[in-house]
Amino acid sequence: MTHKLCRRYSWPHRGIARALIIPVSLLVGCSAASPGSGQVRAGATIETRSAVVRTHEPSAAPEAAHHREACDKGEPAQCHAAALDAYYKPSSPMNDRTAFQLFKKACDAGYAPSCNGLGVLFAEGRGVGQDLAQAAQLYHAACVAGASTGCEHLAAALSRGRGVSPDQTAASQARDRAKCVFAASLSNRSTAACPAVLSLPSRGP
Repeated sequence: MTHKLCRRYSWPHRGIARALIIPVSLLVGCSAASPGSGQVRAGATIETRSAVVRTHEPSAAPEAAHHREACDKGEPAQCHAAALDAYYKPSSPMNDRTAFQLFKKACDAGYAPSCNGLGVLFAEGRGVGQDLAQAAQLYHAACVAGASTGCEHLAAALSRGRGVSPDQTAASQARDRAKCVFAASLSNRSTAACPAVLSLPSRGP
């Protein structure tokens, strides 16, 4: 299984490129799952161009410092990178909270992959109380904004009824958008022609 936040991204900083990716399955990780599919931790998501890796480890100290400094200067992609560094450290209240704060900062600035990462944290209850409905809302927002991993996680939530009422039609649409958005990212094309996703159904248990 692979990580939820993973898939195939091109990172803003080449050091991050060693980070993620993955399989065909679901991801929340990535995956077949994970920070995509649904079973492993969540990891990272960056829709850009190249870099295919199976796992992510925290960046080396110089790179990690660069991510935080650039984040402090207002670069959302670097906040996302710093969030991944914190996420992939051994889970602890401090590391999880740091990941949450950085994903939220980047998501609030409109960086779609971080909205997906934030959703993963809500789904796992890391750095914040578990809230599957909020996770689904964040996956939806990330998907609409153009993060393919957000679409994959949204599809998984809709298919399984996690945080939303089960809706296989909507899940299929989210998967179709994920494929289109991902393909567009590989060729640096606009996602304007990709299918839209439905509004979320009523809240599930």
